[in-house]
Amino acid sequence: MKCYTTYKENVLDSDRAYALYYFLKDNITWEDGIKSKKGYTRKAKPLNMGDIPEVDQAIMDTLDQLTQQKYLIMGMYLNYYTDGNMWTPNHSHKGTHQMVISLGGTRQLDVAKKSYSMHNGSAILFGSSVHGVPKNDSTEGRISIATFMTPL
Repeated sequence: MKCYTTYKENVLDSDRAYALYYFLKDNITWEDGIKSKKGYTRKAKPLNMGDIPEVDQAIMDTLDQLTQQKYLIMGMYLNYYTDGNMWTPNHSHKGTHQMVISLGGTRQLDVAKKSYSMHNGSAILFGSSVHGVPKNDSTEGRISIATFMTPL
């Protein structure tokens, strides 16, 4: 099933999004993310539904605002960018739909050759398009909740 890219700001209100950002930042045992030739690109943590109820609720609330499509959630991945030097290389996840919720500082997310400014509380839903987060000069931290799903 085709997934059209849907972007929306303020899916989570600012206070809720910042509270979730600080909760995750301070309570997750972060792992090194994807390794590149120049070192690790970002901090990360794989999750499943049921691991953190606050994350589960944010995902369900966000899905309700972005789509009427029902999904089976296959897994989640938290990405923690401590500053603009951390990044995600362009890549895709074939055969899945993905939703990303942004918490904390604003970062650019490139999806299928289009750039989106991912503010605190914004979210995007897209198919298996090539996507990535380029480096920038930000000093703010950002956490993204990347949810991998298949339509029901």
